[in-house]
Order: sequence, then structure tokens, then C-alpha cells
Amino acid sequence: MEGALEWLGVLGEEEPFRLSRYALQRFLWYELPRKWLVPLEKKLAVADELAGFLDRVGVAAAYGELCRSEETRALLVAWEEGGGGAFASFERLLERSGLEPPDTSSLAWGSVMGPVEARLRDEAALALELAVEDGRLLPGQSDFARRQLAHIDAFLSEPRGELAGRTPLAAIEEERIERWAEKGGEKRRRIVAVVARQLRAPAPPVSPGAVDEAFEPLVWLLGLAVEGIELTQTGALNRALVRDAVTRYPEWWHELGGAPNREEEVARLADLDALARHARLVRRKGRKLLVTRRGAALRDDPPALLALCAENVVPTRPFEAAVQELAAALLLADSEVEWGELDARAYAAIVDDGWHAAGEPPEQRDVSWIVAELMGVARALGFLRLIGRYPSPQRLAVTDVGRLALRHLLRVLATRPAETVL
Repeated sequence: MEGALEWLGVLGEEEPFRLSRYALQRFLWYELPRKWLVPLEKKLAVADELAGFLDRVGVAAAYGELCRSEETRALLVAWEEGGGGAFASFERLLERSGLEPPDTSSLAWGSVMGPVEARLRDEAALALELAVEDGRLLPGQSDFARRQLAHIDAFLSEPRGELAGRTPLAAIEEERIERWAEKGGEKRRRIVAVVARQLRAPAPPVSPGAVDEAFEPLVWLLGLAVEGIELTQTGALNRALVRDAVTRYPEWWHELGGAPNREEEVARLADLDALARHARLVRRKGRKLLVTRRGAALRDDPPALLALCAENVVPTRPFEAAVQELAAALLLADSEVEWGELDARAYAAIVDDGWHAAGEPPEQRDVSWIVAELMGVARALGFLRLIGRYPSPQRLAVTDVGRLALRHLLRVLATRPAETVL
């Protein structure tokens, strides 16, 4: 019994007795069955004893009823029996209670949290509980989800004195950036430390004209897809469009021997096409490539297009994502860097982080190839300029638009929720 109260954090000489229904729900429905290594009979007894204690100290009757409820007992049994149904029931009960803070457009709560986020999530749940108790929120009503979401949005956006004037959202994002910067080996941490300081500062100003200019090729491609772009039998862009592209953007084509015939010959165009499809700005329908509703909306909003493209530059596969995240950080840390040096530093950090396959570290050429993929897309979007030509050492210069895009990308990666499942 005393162990349960300690687990709930309601015992202590310096703190008053405090217990929220949300904390009690999570204890009964997840922590007790999953983290207490005792037989089922003992878990049921703890729930009963906790109900009696809460009755005696005069806590709201609903708290004791929750401990004794058939739902609680059934869930304890379901966890003991195993299978995936228990977790689904746990999530369903939390949602039905109306006290589970929902994800918002600005924040998805992590399943693994730092102390700041964990405390603020509990406070958000308490705010929902108070709103339910005084009738401002009524679980089960048709508009409950919308009103609950608005309540959490307001909670996250209100500056608070105990957070040094920051909003809860800003405090959570800052903590996530700090935790992101501390991950991995020493070489990664040295690279990321410089960038982390930039991510905490306001974004540098960039002229709208520079953004428009950088995204003109993508906007042009999306415009063609409004009526539909004819594709080859293999699904590539047709030869006429490929030749129009190098006429419109001559810097895309420096080969001798005439005009290109295939999309794959024009790397910048191929990278742009691949990104547009990956970001769902266009979709294939038969032998045509058509603009999506998202693509049509973003054609006239280059800043939003920049944000979306930046978020879609890095792949989701863990190893490739880790390499390209490091490359992006190295580029943001220095406005100009030799390509070979970038490859070498990214490779050293990846090996230092312990990446391996079949017990062996990756080969440097594998890392270099993944870095080159990021460079290709970044150049196609106007984020980078290549200085010098092979075989001379080539340098990568980050444009103002590129710095804004890389900062946005790394901030998204640094502030995303932890993906570990409960």
C-alpha cells in the first residue's frame, strides 16, 4: 500500500498530499500491471487497499470508485494474460476519460520524456481534469475532441513565470534540443553542439525573393503537373520535358554531345522529381504525373513549400537518416565546407556512434553515397552551391535559403517526440 502511494508521488514530508485522477488512471491501468513484479492477486489487493485509503482521507469518491471499478479489474487481468488487447484497452480507457492530453499541430507528446516535458504533460492533464470537473469540458459530447484540443493549445502557448517567461511549448522544445544534442558518441556531440545553439536562437531573416528564386524550378514543375505530365513507360519524365528543363535551367546540363534524352541524365531534375513525389506534391495516375491538392496549395506559398521540402529531405531509414542528419549539421555549422572533409567527418562520427552491419562498421564509400544523395536534393532545391569542378577539390556553399531550410530540418529532427513504445 505504502509502495503504491510512493509510486504515485503522494508521500513526502515537504509536499502536501496531491493526486490527480490522470496519475491514478495511469498507475492502475499501466504502471501497476506492467511495472510491479508481483502476482495478479497482489495487484488486485493493492487496488482495493488504495481505494480504502482514498476513501478514508476524503479524496473525491470517484477516485476510490476508479480503483474498485470493473474496468480496472478487467484491465489488470488482461495485462496478466498477455496479448495486444490490454494495451489497446488501456489507450481506449485513457481516451474515453478525456484526461489524456492530445497531440496538437505544434506538439506530439513523447512516449519517453525528459523531466520538463513529463511535468508539463502532467500539468496539462490536470488542466483537463479541472475543466471536466467544472463542466467546461464534457467527455462524450460531439465537440469534445475539438474543445479538448483547443484547451491544450491554449495551455501550451501561454507564457509562464516559472518557465522564465517561456511557453510550455518552448520549454519542451528546448529540452528536446538539449537531449538531442547529448545523444551519440563524442564526435557526433561535438558536431551537433554548434548547431544546437543555433536552433535555440530565432531563425535568421531571408528575403522572400530569395525563397521564390530557389523554389522556382519546383514551382515550375508543379505548374506543369496541373494539366498532367506525360510519363515514359518506366514512369520517368518524358524527353521533351527533360530538354525543356535544361533549356530553362542551363546550369543543370554541362555534358558534351547534345541534349539529354532521359530524366536520369539530368541529376537535378531527377532529384526534384523524386522529392516532389516523396513529399506527395504530385502523384502518378497511369502514364501521367498530376499535382496533388497539397502541391496545388503550396505552389503559391514558397515559405511553406520550403518547410515541407526541408522536412522531406532526410529519409526515414535509421542509418541513412543518421548520416544525412550529421551532414546537414556539418553544413549548417559552416557556411562553406570541402565535400571530402564533410564525408570524412560524417563517416568518423557514424563509426564512433557504433553503427555496424553483421558486426562490421560501414564502409566510407557507403556513407559518402548517402551524403551525396542529400547534396543532390539540396542543390536541386537551391540550398547549396557547388564551387569548383572535378577533379579539383569541390566545396559546398550553403545559400541563405539553404541555411533557413537546414535549420528548419534539424529543428524538426531535434524536437520530434521519442519513438520508443510504452
